[in-house]
Amino acid sequence: AAVRAQRQWGDGGADITNYKYSINGGTDWTAFDPVDVATPVVIAGLTAETTYSVKLRAVNSVGDGTASGAISVTTGA
Repeated sequence: AAVRAQRQWGDGGADITNYKYSINGGTDWTAFDPVDVATPVVIAGLTAETTYSVKLRAVNSVGDGTASGAISVTTGA
């Protein structure tokens, strides 16, 4: 699934060095590996025809940013 991150928050004065994503509404977080600072980000390995509650957060030298609001994403067949 491709998700576009719109930068609507402060960066704490440091450049974004990666993003983390959650596919369960913010319970568990995974950093992109390899690092991904471009948008849209692509979350690989999702199950077909499944709905996920996706959140993103930016990461930089200051730490993890505030999580985005959740969006519902349903994968294709």
